[in-house]
This record gives sequence, structure tokens and C-alpha cells, in this order.
Amino acid sequence: MSIRSLFASKHRRLEANLDAYLDDALEGHEMERFLAHLAVCDACARRVEDGRRLKTLFASLPELPA
Repeated sequence: MSIRSLFASKHRRLEANLDAYLDDALEGHEMERFLAHLAVCDACARRVEDGRRLKTLFASLPELPA
């Protein structure tokens, strides 16, 4: 396995944790790995910021009547 494919595999696994991170559902080693990845991956850091903006936007929308 090449270094590039190893990094891509790790990147996909960490990317899959994005929603859990935004929902404050990551713990322990998963959180540590995710934060370490964010520190070196601008693409994922941008996705986290985009996700935070979306959560803020959705939270500001009025609730629809039932």
C-alpha cells in the first residue's frame, strides 16, 4: 500500500467522524485523532467550519408548526 493510499484511507475514516465531532459525540482516542488530523488538514478544517455554520443556520430557523 502506498503512502498516498494509506493517507487517503485514514482521511476517509476521519472524515466519517465529522458529524459525530460536530454533535460533540467523539470521545477518547477518536477525538484525539480527529483533532490531530484537523491540525494538519486544511480541507477537513474547512469542512468543520462549514458544518458549524450550517448548524448555526439551521438552529436559527423557526420551527415549523406540527
